[in-house]
Amino acid sequence: MINKLQDLGIPKEILGIAKKLHEHKFAVYLVGGCLRDILLAQSGVDGIGYKPKDWDIATDAKPEEILKLFPKDKSLKNWLTLAPEKKKI
Repeated sequence: MINKLQDLGIPKEILGIAKKLHEHKFAVYLVGGCLRDILLAQSGVDGIGYKPKDWDIATDAKPEEILKLFPKDKSLKNWLTLAPEKKKI
């Protein structure tokens, strides 16, 4: 599966993050503009080549779990974005 993702132009660093999360049984999704750009590039819309400028990953891992998986990444706190859980009322 990783080879197929590399064929889509996903950088090895992003694949490494996704693989590590997946190996620890967390869900991993590419979301946002990077997903849009990959889909547009695959569709060949107007022959334009779309290349993501940044990469957004959604996961069900909690922030403290992410920090445990990537303890040496000092910049992690700078780019970690949190979204609140939706609660049923």
